[in-house]
Amino acid sequence: MRTQLFSAALLAFCLASPLAAAPIALELSLVIDVSGSIDISEYNLQRAAYSAAFNLPSIQSTIAGLTGGIAVNVIQFDSSAFTALPWTLLTDNASVSAFASSLASMARQGTNGGTNILAGMNASLASFAGNSYDGTRMVMDVSGDGEQNQQGCQSSDTVCAALQAVRDNAARAGITVNGLPILASAPDLAVYYQNNVITSGGFLKVSADFASFEAAIGSKLYQEISNAPIAPNAIPEPGSAALLGLGIAVLAALRKRR
Repeated sequence: MRTQLFSAALLAFCLASPLAAAPIALELSLVIDVSGSIDISEYNLQRAAYSAAFNLPSIQSTIAGLTGGIAVNVIQFDSSAFTALPWTLLTDNASVSAFASSLASMARQGTNGGTNILAGMNASLASFAGNSYDGTRMVMDVSGDGEQNQQGCQSSDTVCAALQAVRDNAARAGITVNGLPILASAPDLAVYYQNNVITSGGFLKVSADFASFEAAIGSKLYQEISNAPIAPNAIPEPGSAALLGLGIAVLAALRKRR
């Protein structure tokens, strides 16, 4: 009888206690622009570039050497946001190669609508809160070729308050936001990303066009995964007073379960 009571109590405790999140080195959310300004050949170049980056020996060996590995997901955005690849745990060369293959065949989501960076970042932010990992670091990697032109912001605006708000929400949740602007059709996009997208402590890696995107994303991902110092051609954002108030209760729920 005592054994049965103990077993019942243990079962009740397990059911009542949520499973602890798995400790890993990094949670990395890739937020990718698939809006109408990006044609099919440009989308294919992006997709191939991400796949090639995860096949780089330097990136594979770095991931394999990290305690617990890393978890990665992919969010795509046009006028709305879509989960293109769910959170995936990468711990060794085989799992990284498999993820690279998933990237190579990743379907384009959406309807080639407008550019809604805000939707992509919000979807990414929610995915951090809802996953089953506890990363020592959390990084959101945003890439695209245009300014926000949805939800009250125009592409001609130099400041998008709504976009700055979600950026600051990410910072309060302990997430670093880095950016990779593609300047092919928007020469001032690096300044726009610096002012509206990346967090204090985040960095930009600039790509002049889609042809040079592969080299840029490979270098950027290596920096993010290895936590290496910012490269000379990256553009760090200066500190911002907008990141005060890190203890706000409504955003505390976004922090990882510790």
